[in-house]
Amino acid sequence: MDIFAAARGNVTYLEDGLQTLLGAKPASETVLRQFAQQVENQGCVSINMRQSVLISFLSLGRHQNIYEWADYRARMSGRSPDAVMRERLGSYYEQRIAFDNHFDHGRQFRYGALNIGGLGTTAYGEFATCLDNRSFAVGAELAYLRADSLKTYLLPGPAVDEVTLCTELAPHSHRQFLAVLKLAAIIPLEPAPRWPVLLCSCDDYVEAIFTAEVTWKDVAQVRMGRSDHELLFEYAFNSFREPLSEADRSLVDGFVLILQKLEEYGIPLEVVDET
Repeated sequence: MDIFAAARGNVTYLEDGLQTLLGAKPASETVLRQFAQQVENQGCVSINMRQSVLISFLSLGRHQNIYEWADYRARMSGRSPDAVMRERLGSYYEQRIAFDNHFDHGRQFRYGALNIGGLGTTAYGEFATCLDNRSFAVGAELAYLRADSLKTYLLPGPAVDEVTLCTELAPHSHRQFLAVLKLAAIIPLEPAPRWPVLLCSCDDYVEAIFTAEVTWKDVAQVRMGRSDHELLFEYAFNSFREPLSEADRSLVDGFVLILQKLEEYGIPLEVVDET
């Protein structure tokens, strides 16, 4: 199955679905259109990364998907890529392989989330690496899923639930339609500052799938939480003689390295209040 062709083929379905929704919710139409406009204007793909992953990305200059990561680790260790993948993914291994193998070029897939601000899916990492719509999204083919691929679109087996998946796909041009259709019951009840976390959080998000290579040049900004930033900054630049464990000192040194690489590449770091 070509997931990107399926996403492009869903345009009319999404447009008709939104019109039907707005017709059924006249009292909410204005705020839902405002939300759609914000997603269209600001909605980017973010990839959450742990500190070590972000350091690797900035040092290599490009993003590795799980298969590229496993191939490299396998070459260095003498183990098979499959064995490395199994150990890294644990209980998610069978599901990840089943999902990716169902699609054309599935082993080239990279995963992110639709983000309009905030720290994103922090369960995958405390740093939200936000890709630039002015460069990356223009040249990349993107498909958006209403929810997490492994939690939502797999049947026992595991096997991909194509019927459900094909009704919950959108191309980049219509990501705002998918977001409104998903969150229409919640958005009118919440103030606009809450919209980013409603769209993208650890609990729920719109998943982005693409195959294009990601380099540091595609990054618009990196975000991290204010409490983490303040703590690491204090130990990195103010409290030099503070006794730290080797693990904590490694975290501080890694933070400094990230700051240096971001400054070198001209990538801004945005410090965000946790919600």
